[in-house]
Amino acid sequence: MKFKEVGKDKIKFTYEEEFRGRLVPLFSKNLDKRTKKSFGEMNKALKKLAE
Repeated sequence: MKFKEVGKDKIKFTYEEEFRGRLVPLFSKNLDKRTKKSFGEMNKALKKLAE
């Protein structure tokens, strides 16, 4: 996770997830869908808290 001040009362928050291992290719599509959904939910919750 990274936080960067980008202006008065503004913060840019970035994060990423990296999956490794032999089974990742077998589950990559499912991991991608679930991860995007979870990140979207987290983004909404963080925005709500920040405002």
